[in-house]
Amino acid sequence: MLVSETHTDIPEIVNNTVLVGESNTIFSQVIIDTITETSQWTVPAGINAITVTIVGGGGGGSGSGGYSSSMGTSFGGRGGNSGAVLTDILVPVTEGEVISVVVGTGGAGGVYGASGNNYAGTPGGAGGTSSIKGYSRSGGTGGSNFNGSYSNPLGTPGGVGYSGDNWGGGGRGGQYGGSGVAGTPGVVLIKYRG
Repeated sequence: MLVSETHTDIPEIVNNTVLVGESNTIFSQVIIDTITETSQWTVPAGINAITVTIVGGGGGGSGSGGYSSSMGTSFGGRGGNSGAVLTDILVPVTEGEVISVVVGTGGAGGVYGASGNNYAGTPGGAGGTSSIKGYSRSGGTGGSNFNGSYSNPLGTPGGVGYSGDNWGGGGRGGQYGGSGVAGTPGVVLIKYRG
């Protein structure tokens, strides 16, 4: 999926000088294309460089442990890790060029552990790698399964994702005998002047 934003309040910079004043102000648009799934992106006419930010998919949280009758509870799973981030890299392009963009998926949440078997849930899945034009960032690792600790039956939170949209955030560990939460997908942001 592609979402474009246009910003018109950024002045043009010429020879490292910001042009100001009614008679000589030059405004250009900064366009940000937000790519949230694997696709192809075509370079617009007149564009020979883009700035990219890449976020890998978040890892899934592990499942909680099975119920222990001797302890009277089950223990929570561990949260998955955030996807790796690469920000504001300048990339040369050619107008009309068709560029493959890969967006890492979020890792699957782990499954609740059956009673017995040391009460361990399964680990969360790793997030997928995001990439564009030879630059990439890996997904977060999934939450590991563990047993023997009943101090946090709610499960631990996953790693915080990029920006307020939580791109590439890790999934929370399973709570009270539940499965872990899947990580959130990554993103590729493409910025250029239109």
